[in-house]
Amino acid sequence: MLQIRPTEIKAIADLLMQEHDDVDALARLVIETIDGIRAKREMFVLVAVHPSIQVVQAVGPYSTKAQALKDHPKRIAQYDAKSKGYLANLHDPSVVELG
Repeated sequence: MLQIRPTEIKAIADLLMQEHDDVDALARLVIETIDGIRAKREMFVLVAVHPSIQVVQAVGPYSTKAQALKDHPKRIAQYDAKSKGYLANLHDPSVVELG
């Protein structure tokens, strides 16, 4: 789960301090605001490909590359010698193979 940042709290608090006639519209506005803020964040995902058992495993998102790399040995299982781990930045199409 992503950490809640002070800028996200402020953005939602500002929305909630305004007067709203329609609670459903406010709920949508809150969700759209958070989605918009978080879509701009750099996020990382760990991916493992296990060809011998035809499984792809993904874990994340992580807020930083360092968090993902620290978690890699604990969260991505090495099934066999053919298994490969990757680090993907969700805002960059490049993928880094992990050793």
